[in-house]
Amino acid sequence: KAHNLYWFMVFGCFPLTFYSFFVYGTIIGLFFSVGGVYLLMKFKENYQIRYLAGSFVCFSMAVIAKSNYQIFVIGAVLVLLFHVLQEKKFRYLIAGAFLMVSLLSPQIINAYYAKVSGMEISKGVPASLFVAMGLQSGDKDNGCGASGWYNGYNRVTFETSGCDPEKADKIAKENISNRLGEFKANPLMATKFLGEKVVTQWSEPTFQIFWMPTVNDNHMEQSKIISSIVEGDINKILMKLIKIYVLMVWIGNLIYLIFNFRNMD
Repeated sequence: KAHNLYWFMVFGCFPLTFYSFFVYGTIIGLFFSVGGVYLLMKFKENYQIRYLAGSFVCFSMAVIAKSNYQIFVIGAVLVLLFHVLQEKKFRYLIAGAFLMVSLLSPQIINAYYAKVSGMEISKGVPASLFVAMGLQSGDKDNGCGASGWYNGYNRVTFETSGCDPEKADKIAKENISNRLGEFKANPLMATKFLGEKVVTQWSEPTFQIFWMPTVNDNHMEQSKIISSIVEGDINKILMKLIKIYVLMVWIGNLIYLIFNFRNMD
């Protein structure tokens, strides 16, 4: 029953269909992440090493496709640690340690290419630049008006610093410190900023599927139908349907929690 209801709900989730607008490692990484979770569940059922090995390969591929999917690996390891405490089975600890190695897959590939090419691969843009960018107000001129969204700061700052990770990191940390100082001096402004950041990131019902093709040059001519879907009359209809869909999911979750809260462990 739950399985059938799930597929019925997915059929009505239009963003999944139009997510192909993103030429990105997101869909590939999600595919392998789900595969890794599934095979790990199969391993827990019968403890066959082939399932654990398959889960490791899938998680490795997911992390290579997009680093964000490290969270799936970490989540899976945390679940295994929970079972170590619950069932007192040491094999889960070994399995968790084995899966953690998959997080090193991108570094292993870089090391291989560095050895073959004879050139050292740079560390690239430091993570602190992304943190600093996430604390900045939106840049409406750049098409990114929402608080804490991408505005090109990380790329520009990295290039300005001569592509030196250490210099860029120092600049980013100074910017972070200054911004936190502004938040401390004006808590109301900080609350408003963070509220807008959270809402635009997690409560936007289309998941940016229509925004992305309009803000970036896709190097292609769109047909009248595609243009209508992206920003025309069809878009208006889809937007209403998507908003209704999201509200149904939220309200359904709320109703479930209200009636089942006492029974949840």
